[in-house]
Amino acid sequence: MNRNKQIKVSKDVGPIHFRLRKEPELVVNADYYFSYGANKATPCVLLEVIEAPIKQVRIGIKNNSKEGYGAVETIYSDEIGRTPEETVINTRTS
Repeated sequence: MNRNKQIKVSKDVGPIHFRLRKEPELVVNADYYFSYGANKATPCVLLEVIEAPIKQVRIGIKNNSKEGYGAVETIYSDEIGRTPEETVINTRTS
């Protein structure tokens, strides 16, 4: 996985309505991507699954630090993907 770089995804791939998003298989310490739009996917690692009240995940944004990630964020569990394309489809929409 390319660290510290966003991956540009084809404009032919676009986000879907949040009610149609599908959560990928969630594996702690596995590599994923997340996106805030503009068809760019950012590498991250899944740090924790938070079950209640609404399922969320804590992710570490990939960089070149000793831990392998920099900033930590909490997002909904269906806002990440295993591939850059999947994460653009699941793009977080505030």
